[in-house]
Amino acid sequence: MPDEDIEIEFTGPRPGEKLMEELSAKDEELAPTMHRSILGVVSARKVDARRVLDFMEELRRSVDARNPAETLRLVKELVPDYVPGPSLLENLVSIKDVEANEITAH
Repeated sequence: MPDEDIEIEFTGPRPGEKLMEELSAKDEELAPTMHRSILGVVSARKVDARRVLDFMEELRRSVDARNPAETLRLVKELVPDYVPGPSLLENLVSIKDVEANEITAH
């Protein structure tokens, strides 16, 4: 209702919720930029633009196909340090169970 206070209850972070975000990978370094409050990321890895575009297309296809297991595999290939949270892994198992049930029901 307008002009009424709503009680807010602070419950803390949810399971798997991050309290901070890593913005660089283990093999990357932070470097100063022209602005003293902004750091850049420098990587020793060589990047092939064609490979990146092909990879992004493959990732898009897996998302469009609603294939979470393949999407997760691709994300882990792109970001080797990525560790999915337990709830994502539980959802993948649930999806596989549903798909298996749908296949066996026909």
